[in-house]
Amino acid sequence: MNTKLKAIVVQPNMENMRTVCEFLKSHGYEISATTPSGSEAAALIVKNEPQVIISDAYLLDVDVCGMLDILEQRGFSGKSVFVVATGINSACIIENVLNRGVDLFTLIPFNSEYADRKIRDIYAKKQQSALAGRSSCGAQMDEFELLNYVSRLMHEVGVPASIRGYDYIRESIMMALDDRNILKSITKELYPSIAKSNDTTSSRVERAIRHAVEVAWQRGDVEVLNNIFGYTVKSTKGKPTNGEFISMLTERVRLDLKIS
Repeated sequence: MNTKLKAIVVQPNMENMRTVCEFLKSHGYEISATTPSGSEAAALIVKNEPQVIISDAYLLDVDVCGMLDILEQRGFSGKSVFVVATGINSACIIENVLNRGVDLFTLIPFNSEYADRKIRDIYAKKQQSALAGRSSCGAQMDEFELLNYVSRLMHEVGVPASIRGYDYIRESIMMALDDRNILKSITKELYPSIAKSNDTTSSRVERAIRHAVEVAWQRGDVEVLNNIFGYTVKSTKGKPTNGEFISMLTERVRLDLKIS
């Protein structure tokens, strides 16, 4: 018997909305919400945490990439199966959405049996990956909880959420928790990866992170800074480099949460 996966449908075209909803109902999915709006969908997705999201490429207010941007800003994890189902056949659209991490692209009308099989297969693989990741974390935290923990730590050291460098440092820590080796190649791998996901340049990422470190050193709690960056605070060289800052915060998270 198929698992009853919860789905949110984001379709501005009413005929396409009916097609997708009929497909979901006939294959045993639970439809938790429908909307034609990308911004409203983002709020519903964060609130309901569906296993499946089926969206058109172009929505009432933003396109699907704009909706993904809103979700990233809100720290929503990528555990949902994200499907773009549209009536518009465009190589450019396909390339854009797949580069943003969308799991499946399909044209409407679509082969319902194939779509159901692909969605469930992708969902099963994501579940297996999540279980494997949690097995290495003593605190058994999911990605959203981990992201919140990193955010709280950054607040403690004095990096304000209002500046761009905050997002880049948080993303860097999450990447480093997933792959230690990326800290050995900050300029060649880390900065370019963050730049690509944020549609900017490596040099701007580097400058934004440097500014965030400077702000933390000016406004952060000295006791907290001493606790985490003790050798750097007390030395004559002043604030840490970008790499030191990210590395030491990453290691603090590993130690606090007993992540191997």
